Amino acid sequence: MNHLIELYPDIFSPEWCNNIINKFKNHQFPELNHSIVLSDLDFELHKEFAVNFLEKVYPKYKEKYPILNNMNLGELNETKIHLYKANKETIPESCENHGFHPYRCIAINLYLNTIEKGGEDIFSNQKVSIIPQQGGILVFPAGYTHTSKSNIPEQEDKYVLKGWIEFNHK
Repeated sequence: MNHLIELYPDIFSPEWCNNIINKFKNHQFPELNHSIVLSDLDFELHKEFAVNFLEKVYPKYKEKYPILNNMNLGELNETKIHLYKANKETIPESCENHGFHPYRCIAINLYLNTIEKGGEDIFSNQKVSIIPQQGGILVFPAGYTHTSKSNIPEQEDKYVLKGWIEFNHK
C-alpha cells in the first residue's frame, strides 16, 4: 500500500546540518519555547534549504504523486527548527495543518542529526516509523490522515528543520 510518506536520504551535508544546530544552540529561548523560525536565525540558510528542497526533493515527490501537479500549491515559505529534548515528554500525536495553519498541504522534516535510540517519527494510521538520519528529508501529507508523533529521543536531543507547502489561498 502506498502511504505517501517518503524519505530522501543525504540531501544536506553533515556540515550544513551542524551549522544550523550550532546557530540554534546559540540563540536564547524562553523556558518553554523550543522552536524558532529559521529565517529569524539566518535568512540565507532558509533560502538555501528552500532551493535545495524545491530542486532536489520536491520534483521527485511530485513525479511519484502527479496529482500534486494539478493542485494550486504555493511555495515553501515558513521553516522552523524544532528541538526535542532527550528523555523529556514530547508533543502528543497531531497533524501539521490545524486551526492556526489550515492551508498546509505538504509537510517537510529535515533531520539535522542522527538519533541512535528513540526519536522515531511515528505515523500510527499508516503503521510507519521513520528513524532520523542526519541530512535526510521526510515528506508527507500535512492533513489529519497523516497524524504523527515523535518518540522521545533517549540519549541525545533531536533537531528537526520543519517546513510546509500550503495551498494558494490568497
